[in-house]
Amino acid sequence: MTGMLTLLAGLVVIGWIALKTLQTPDHPSRQPFLLTTIFGALWYLLGIATALAPTPGTALFWTRLSPLGMVPTYWLTLLFITTQIGSFPRRWHLPAYAAIAGWTAFLLLLHLVPDWHGVFARYQAIADPDGRILLERTRGPLYLPVLCLNLAAYAATVGLVLRHVLRSARLHRVQSLGMLVGTLIPFAAYVLQAAFNAAAIDVTLLAFVPACLVFYLLTVRRNLLTSAPIPRHFLIDAIPDPILVVSEGGVILEANRAAQRLAGMGEEPIGTRLSQHTALAASLASPLRCGDRSLDLVLEVTDAATPCAFDVEITPYPDPVRPIGRVLVFRDVTARSAMERRLFDTLSELRARLDENRQLQTRLRDQAIHDPLTRLFNRHHCAERHVALMAQAQRDGQPMALVLMDIDHFKSINDRFGHPAGDAVLVAFADNLNALKPPGCELFRYGGEEFLALLPATPARVANALVAQWRERFLSVSESLAPVYERVGFSAGIAVFPADAADWSTLVSRADVALYGAKSAGRCRTQLWANGGPCSAAQADAAA
Repeated sequence: MTGMLTLLAGLVVIGWIALKTLQTPDHPSRQPFLLTTIFGALWYLLGIATALAPTPGTALFWTRLSPLGMVPTYWLTLLFITTQIGSFPRRWHLPAYAAIAGWTAFLLLLHLVPDWHGVFARYQAIADPDGRILLERTRGPLYLPVLCLNLAAYAATVGLVLRHVLRSARLHRVQSLGMLVGTLIPFAAYVLQAAFNAAAIDVTLLAFVPACLVFYLLTVRRNLLTSAPIPRHFLIDAIPDPILVVSEGGVILEANRAAQRLAGMGEEPIGTRLSQHTALAASLASPLRCGDRSLDLVLEVTDAATPCAFDVEITPYPDPVRPIGRVLVFRDVTARSAMERRLFDTLSELRARLDENRQLQTRLRDQAIHDPLTRLFNRHHCAERHVALMAQAQRDGQPMALVLMDIDHFKSINDRFGHPAGDAVLVAFADNLNALKPPGCELFRYGGEEFLALLPATPARVANALVAQWRERFLSVSESLAPVYERVGFSAGIAVFPADAADWSTLVSRADVALYGAKSAGRCRTQLWANGGPCSAAQADAAA
């Protein structure tokens, strides 16, 4: 009766854990754990049926069906644990289920087919004097090999769990130890039953009660199913950038799903040689040989319309004794490269526009300060420059001569030959001034046929000599100037700062008076402001 109640309690606990499992979100170990609880419940039901059997024959029948629950429960438990710690990828679950189903069917046939009863174990049911049914088991030739296989599988699982315990965080370490304890309880019972050949009561079945309690506590208190450690291969596959691990001999040791998207890699690149992938090998051969740490590549990608740009980081994969290969991380920088190109194009366009603006500003500045016909400075710019030149003359204690010039009979030229001819005379006059312009001299078209020259550090006598050279040359040039073909002269008036005037307006006014005096005296001559009025250079020298 006690055994029956124990079996029922175990069945209830397993059912509770199955319901809790159905309420958890999907994760790699959820399915094998759920199947473990289902087949564990089946095993318990078979045990209950055996205990409640009214006759020895019925008890023997249910006992022979026990592999249908026991074998899948055992192997699914190991599958659940290895998946939980990340040692068994989810994509291998289907082949594992097929193998477990085949192995279960084989052992079930050994139990059910009469001619094969003694191959694994032979069971005999007898009734004691009290009416209780007892089971006796005789080992067959396959019993010990199957036991060794189970022990080896469990030992390998224990080794994987212990390695995971040493590598994992505290939360996952406690989970791994709990799973180890949970599976150790029924397995120890299994070993004891096999060692002592105790068939009167299935100790392994009873031991699943504390095992189920351990898994229940792990599920409720330690979030066994909702905070499982993420397997390393899952992390690698989740990374969107291609990752390759290449040995020193050029063999691909590891590749995530993103790496399989590289053109020519195929679905199973692991184990192949890098040289088999022509496009990739050609780009990586030299950097791997030279020990480069980074390089830029443009590679074809299977699901991309255009080649993708990659920034490849190469890191040695160290072994405690020696390097065994390199880890290649292909960072997809296609979007970044496209953005950089767009940014570069935008900057180039902005730079070109800036240059255009600067050139436009230069042209506008040039147009603002130059006369469009003669290309001399205009009167507006003269208003800016005279301030600086007068300040410099005052600072240096040097005279500054102002020469105001007017082309003689210019209106007559326009009337006789037309305005184009007048414009040609103005241009020729400006070119003439520039041809003999001394250093520091600034020339201005002051208005109409009037021109103004500012001569820093120049006394009146030197300015007068320069004007004479300008006049002599222009008289010669104008004779060959079409359509005029006659000598054209000009009159000039000179005033000197600060000797003749202390301010700009007075200086210009006195140079203008001197110019008027030159015109009144017969034109084609120069007069200076001296002794309070206009006079010729000879008169100025005589007065001095």
